[in-house]
Amino acid sequence: MVEVMLIVWFTCFVLSSALVTWNYLSTVRKLKSKSLLTLNANLRKIDMYWSVTNENFEKFDVDSVEKDISQALRSAIFLGFLGLASVLGFLLLLAIVLSLRFLIKNRKTVAVFKSELTKNAELSKDQVENLYLEFSRI
Repeated sequence: MVEVMLIVWFTCFVLSSALVTWNYLSTVRKLKSKSLLTLNANLRKIDMYWSVTNENFEKFDVDSVEKDISQALRSAIFLGFLGLASVLGFLLLLAIVLSLRFLIKNRKTVAVFKSELTKNAELSKDQVENLYLEFSRI
């Protein structure tokens, strides 16, 4: 019986490690994506930035983007500790990660990342402001 429990724990530990690694790397990839960098470069023209953790526009401060990035990475690491805790933790981590990545899609996030704000870094301040006002209504 003890052998079976150890095998189940080890299997869940290995699966959790893989899931934690995938979640962390996908978070890092999202934070370094060209579309996010272009979006934030455009929004900086009107003293705003896209908050990854809140999935919304935020007022730009000197260290606001760095704080947002560190908070996103801390959240990914916290989910990792949750998943490595136990079999129940693995199942909970699996449900959270799958729902965050595939099921829960914020309409504003989808619309913003399909817009010209993420594709064209040469937008004028007026164009950026008009797009920002349009997305603020969503």
